[in-house]
Amino acid sequence: MADIQTERNYGIDALRLIAMFLVVILHVLGQGGVLASTGGKEYYLCYFLETFSFCAVDCYAIISGYVGYKDNEKPLNYAKYGKMWIQVFFYSLVITLIFGMIQPGAVGKKEIIHSLFPVSFNQYWYFTEYTALFLMMPWINKLIRGLSERQTSILAVIIICVFSVYTTFFQRDKTGFRLSGGYSFIWLALLYIIGCWLKKCRIPEKIKKKKALILLVIFVLIPFIYSVVSGFLPFVLDIYLIDYVSIFTLGTAIFLVILFSQIKAPKPLCNIIKFFSPAAFGVYLIHEHPYIKNNIITDKFLFIADVSIWKIPLLVLGSALAIFILCLLIDRVRLFAFEKLKLNYIAVMICDKLLNWMFKLIKWLKRLVLT
Repeated sequence: MADIQTERNYGIDALRLIAMFLVVILHVLGQGGVLASTGGKEYYLCYFLETFSFCAVDCYAIISGYVGYKDNEKPLNYAKYGKMWIQVFFYSLVITLIFGMIQPGAVGKKEIIHSLFPVSFNQYWYFTEYTALFLMMPWINKLIRGLSERQTSILAVIIICVFSVYTTFFQRDKTGFRLSGGYSFIWLALLYIIGCWLKKCRIPEKIKKKKALILLVIFVLIPFIYSVVSGFLPFVLDIYLIDYVSIFTLGTAIFLVILFSQIKAPKPLCNIIKFFSPAAFGVYLIHEHPYIKNNIITDKFLFIADVSIWKIPLLVLGSALAIFILCLLIDRVRLFAFEKLKLNYIAVMICDKLLNWMFKLIKWLKRLVLT
């Protein structure tokens, strides 16, 4: 068997694309207004799609740890963050300017300033929290490398039990441990560690696909069944089982990573995955831009709630797929343009310059303090 530490895993790349598609499904159901405007059987059908799709963000963060961890120490690739930052900056500013031209008066100085500093003004919550995580990655990797496999597994179990199981059943508002329901750097860091654990301890190699698939189905069905039952039985505890820190969401994400890490795709499919996977993050940046979200996504899919029940999943999945493919193609064009204009190279140079200045400042402060 090829070494999973060195060979590119196209199954994981495919999961990145699928996870981003699930993110779009979530936004069609939630921001699009479908889930809130349905009832009865239609609601439970939409809720089932929501239940399965909610693992998407957890998948992304776990993948970061699974791919980012190496047994041999390597310097942090700051160029990767530089490329991501310029991608975020590009969409943050360009989409804002486009809407400013389409809707005169809708974009003011405040909005322009926010678009120029996407991290500082939290234009995209995931990238803001990921920025803090990125700076911590080498230290987390160093911590995991210093642990034995047994110690790493104990750490993973503690994280799962304390921050997921306990929070799911005993913290009703899901704000304990400053996890903010999963919208936090802390939760992303914990998921990163779980990804490192999966890689270091070779968990995917120790769990058969059939067993992982069965467990995946169980983790998806339990919260869905509980939601249906709780609607008819008033004595059932009112516990919300679906959010980013839920053990069911986390379990679904873990077993998806385990399953997809074992996939061996044929070469033609690998080439397609390799071509499109770099554009997956662009799907998030485009359709979650505040102006796109508020003007094109929010409450624009209410019509789905009025169609026949058998049409609902087709329209939800079809709408999400259309958004996903369109954004994917847009970002592929951007990637091509950036490559031709060498903008990524410029971003890496700027990033290196800023880091050199930062390190010089740290050395100067160190000398100042110690002398």
